[in-house]
Amino acid sequence: MRRTEKNKENNISYFPSSIKLVLVVALAGVLVWAVSFGWVVALFAFYLLFRLIWRIIKLIIKLILSTIFLLLLISLTALFIL
Repeated sequence: MRRTEKNKENNISYFPSSIKLVLVVALAGVLVWAVSFGWVVALFAFYLLFRLIWRIIKLIIKLILSTIFLLLLISLTALFIL
């Protein structure tokens, strides 16, 4: 009878430490997930920012080339008229 009571006491004494272990492992898992999710969000934001900058650069290049072409067209028209 005494052994059974001691075993029960021992099992009960291990119960809180196993809960602590499970909580620590769960917290570590949540932290790893949050860090990996943060990296995914950061990479996606960087990709969107890169696309935006690339579109702005393309727009500026198109505006410059359009202005040069317009000036060339005006100068050729003026050359043929005069």
